This record gives sequence, structure tokens and C-alpha cells, in this order.
Amino acid sequence: MGLSRRSLFRAGTLAGLAASVPFGSAVLAGPKPPSPGPTPQTKDDSLPYLNMRDFSDQIGTPLALRRQTGTASLRLVEVRDLAKPALRDAPALVGEVFSVTFSGPAGLVLRQDVYGFDHPRLGSFSLLIVPGGLADDGSRLYTAIINRQIP
Repeated sequence: MGLSRRSLFRAGTLAGLAASVPFGSAVLAGPKPPSPGPTPQTKDDSLPYLNMRDFSDQIGTPLALRRQTGTASLRLVEVRDLAKPALRDAPALVGEVFSVTFSGPAGLVLRQDVYGFDHPRLGSFSLLIVPGGLADDGSRLYTAIINRQIP
């Protein structure tokens, strides 16, 4: 008979090891090419200390966006309160939820990702931005959502 406890144990061990290797691992798929877009988050993150009013006070000002290929300039164009009107004054909710919209040159195409930002008043921080189409003047729009509501 070809099936012994030893061969069953060996087959089970090999199957367990094979299952622990992720599908499409770096060994099989090769090295992942570097991302051309975002940079790692900054260690001097001012975002936890910024609120909707801080951003609103800076509408119209430029921000430096950090990328692996260098920096680009975006302009803060809109800050919108996203809290539902019925919940804005609810005593059970703490915090705020708002969107921040930036505009950039038509030739600058950014994909959805986390990017580092620098601003003279707001400081350095990272945000996940999402492309939002084109503005009337042809510039590209990008939006970030900041949700700090805690029920």
C-alpha cells in the first residue's frame, strides 16, 4: 500500500506551506515597478490639528503637492461641509465631515492616491485625493474627504 502516515504527514505539510504563500507572490510575479505618483506620508503631519475652518481660511491659496517625480502646485478652491443638516447640531455626534477641492493645471494628471502636501499656514500633511473632472476654466479638479464624525 502506497499511503503511509509519513507520506500523508509530508503531503499535508507541503500543502500547508503552499497555502501560506500569497497568490501572485513576488517570487512568481517578479518585482513590482515603482509608482510614479505619490510619496510616503510625511512624518510632520499637521492634518490631525486642522479643521474645516482652517482649510476654509486658505481658499484661493496654492499648495505644493509632493510626488516622486518632484513637486506640483495645486490651488485650494472649495471647502464644503458634508454633515447632514439634521445631524449638524445633534449632541451625540462629535467632530466634522467635509470635502476639500483642489485645482491643478490641465496638463497635470494625478491618479487616485495618497499625496503629500505643503502649505505655509496649514503645514505638511498627506491626503487621499480623487480626480474630479475638469473645471470650467479647463483646470483639473481633485477632491479629498475628511471625516472626523464620531457617534
